[in-house]
Amino acid sequence: MFWHKEPDIKYYVCTINKTFAKPGQRMYFQVNYTEENLLDYIDPNNDTLMVRLADGHLLAECRMMLGTDKRATITTNWSEFRRRANIREGDICAFRFRITSKRRLVLTVHRL
Repeated sequence: MFWHKEPDIKYYVCTINKTFAKPGQRMYFQVNYTEENLLDYIDPNNDTLMVRLADGHLLAECRMMLGTDKRATITTNWSEFRRRANIREGDICAFRFRITSKRRLVLTVHRL
């Protein structure tokens, strides 16, 4: 007998491809968010989230939106964060979304 169990560790893992590594590009996530899910954590008047490198040495405020294809998308400042974090094409990264006690969305980036 099988049943669905949510994973204990909730990471989105991907290889940074050519698109994600280009200056000025966005980071797309294949996660099932709806506009309602995102609005639970992102104020429509301030649709930003903090993105931090797992070692804590880099923190950036980025914009989060729901793309037309229903993928969660990090836009503003992602390219600059990626450059400063020295994340390049071919790198494997794990992304973890977390909700703070103030119900703000934080994204932690782990380079593997």
